[in-house]
Amino acid sequence: MNGLNKLLAGIAASSLVFGIGCAPEPEPPHTIGGYVTGLTGQVELIEVNSGITEMVTANAPYSFTDELSKYDAYDVQVLTQPADRICTVENPTGVVGTSDVTNINVHCNCITTICIGDTGPAGGIVFYVDGTGGSGLEAAPEHQDDGTGAEWGCYGTYVPGADGTAIGTGALNTAQIVAACGAGTAAGLADNYTLNGYDDWFLPSFDELNALYAARGIVGGYARYYYWSSSEYNANNAWSQDFRIGVPYDFNKDDAFRVRAIRAF
Repeated sequence: MNGLNKLLAGIAASSLVFGIGCAPEPEPPHTIGGYVTGLTGQVELIEVNSGITEMVTANAPYSFTDELSKYDAYDVQVLTQPADRICTVENPTGVVGTSDVTNINVHCNCITTICIGDTGPAGGIVFYVDGTGGSGLEAAPEHQDDGTGAEWGCYGTYVPGADGTAIGTGALNTAQIVAACGAGTAAGLADNYTLNGYDDWFLPSFDELNALYAARGIVGGYARYYYWSSSEYNANNAWSQDFRIGVPYDFNKDDAFRVRAIRAF
């Protein structure tokens, strides 16, 4: 091989090594998201260009599960609104760069007279609002038992009129239990509660207690234990709910469970 050929071969080999050694690493994909405020329930978001969706259920940082690549354009919109709020997207559009996008914030605002999470007329926490948006139920901000629970009462005795389970039946259930079983029962403790001059509190019915469980993260202050409802099951048992996992049980009326009063407005 003559000198010129050797020189050309050396240049070619050097170029090959240089090209292989400096090949760029592929750009990793990035998440897009932000922070949610004012939400109760859930809101579904969609990134219009890719069609990916994300269901957001908490006031906290969020991000789409599916990632986007560098230089991808994004356009985030609300696909499904919560029942009682309107949510809007801040900084909805842009182009993915070299890092995750974290400023696509979602702000939700109440569109009815009162919303879940608001302070109720008596100073409790609203946990249920009816279809009109102006009436509902509020929960006491504290327990009515001493921390060890209270009995439902009247074990072995059927209490007429205390078997209502629907929303709107807890007050009547409570009145019937107090009349038949006394003020030392779970219903009696709820009935005796007063807050800011309001004394019309009662032990929630089966469905009212379930609504309270559903909003427990908003209302707050709950123990990871069983709570009594005012709904009687039979002469020996009444309905309760496990606030650790949400499952209802009919337990003996002489069991001691936690008490959290509610009132209607």
